[in-house]
Amino acid sequence: VSMIGDSLSHPILQNKVSAETILIAYTEKVTISNFVIYNPDNTYCRAVFDMKNTNLLVKNILIRDLVLGLNCDFLVVSIYSSSVYNNLDIRDVTSYKASALYFGHTSGIIYECDIDNYHMINNVNIYGQSIAYALVSDSLRFESNSITNSSTVCSDDNILSFFCQENQPKAKIEMLNCLIANNSCQSKSPIYIGGCFQNTSICMNNTFAANSGTHYGVTFMGSMQSSNNVFVNDAPNQIYVTNIYLLGLYSSLTFSNNLIRNYPASILSHPDNQIIYGAGNFSGDPGFLGGDWTSPLAYKFHDNSPCRNAGTPETSGLNLNAYDFYGNQRIYEGIVDIGCYEWNGTSTDDDAVPELITDLSLRAYPNPFRTETKLSFILPEQGEVRMDIYNLKGQKVATLSNPPNQKGLNSLSWNGLDDRGRALPSGVYFCRLHYQNTVVTTKMVLLK
Repeated sequence: VSMIGDSLSHPILQNKVSAETILIAYTEKVTISNFVIYNPDNTYCRAVFDMKNTNLLVKNILIRDLVLGLNCDFLVVSIYSSSVYNNLDIRDVTSYKASALYFGHTSGIIYECDIDNYHMINNVNIYGQSIAYALVSDSLRFESNSITNSSTVCSDDNILSFFCQENQPKAKIEMLNCLIANNSCQSKSPIYIGGCFQNTSICMNNTFAANSGTHYGVTFMGSMQSSNNVFVNDAPNQIYVTNIYLLGLYSSLTFSNNLIRNYPASILSHPDNQIIYGAGNFSGDPGFLGGDWTSPLAYKFHDNSPCRNAGTPETSGLNLNAYDFYGNQRIYEGIVDIGCYEWNGTSTDDDAVPELITDLSLRAYPNPFRTETKLSFILPEQGEVRMDIYNLKGQKVATLSNPPNQKGLNSLSWNGLDDRGRALPSGVYFCRLHYQNTVVTTKMVLLK
């Protein structure tokens, strides 16, 4: 049995009374796809509960605008399953203690999923929670995902925590091509990646930027290979390597071709761990485009970035994806870049994500919208404007333009079509308004 919504309209599932909106258990080869989950009146509801399934595929699910109360423990949960999750978009959620993703005793693939503006507000130490949590029994491939602009306030809660089960000696985590940026927590480290001690896990081509913790940016444990990553977090130290010394389990970490702020002094480790510093590690400014740091596009590289061609020289056997986080060719100049983005040609002003200019007051209403939204803006003087519409991956899908606009309030409408007149699927889009030398952006949610 499968449940597949229309790929253009994305039907809305609204659950007012039940504990789960989608419950899948004890199945094989089931597909759940193309839905919007919207439960504004149900503060204890899980969106997806996946238990003891084999070859389950969950894809193209938008979960938005929720307030989750004390009785909700997880938003999307997978337990004792082997599942694939693709293109989950979770955003604008306030949760008391519920994780956005919880994968327990599980294996599978999570790719092209985005969590944005997710806030856990519990400040009482009940037990350690994370916005994204996984306890891996076999293998987990976490690829081309993002967690941005999110927060926890409890001193035991993290942004991301992945662990391998120690009674499963072949358990392995692969974290690839991910953007974890602009998140904050009150625990020692916002990001915790604990691999198996008997089998090497991989952390490669990720960007960890502007995440705040009280002590460290990222904590590693177990046998790990860290390659081609950017570590520039807002913490006293970038990396801590821990262990389970009470059981005599010590970590073994290899670092190669990473940009690490204040390297090597910002890497701390228990003295009994083995740390191997390979070639290609360095410190410095990564050369992000910058601008509006709440946008994923801000973490692309400008032309002079030191991360260009600074990755592992020999990529055979690395099992790299053909595309970077942005959807561009993963290796552009013969050598892979460091971080989740690959530089793919000269960066222009259009690539940059400028600081938001509040004077133009760009707003979309209604937002979310189904058929059409009006984009209103205020011009200080008469002039021409251009509006570009981008999807969540940064690909331009439509351009809106009209004759010179008058000083003061103006508006353009967008009907959810691309430049070829094709209806775009439900999802998150960004409108970028160009006026003289000023660019301003706003976020829109299209529902059908």
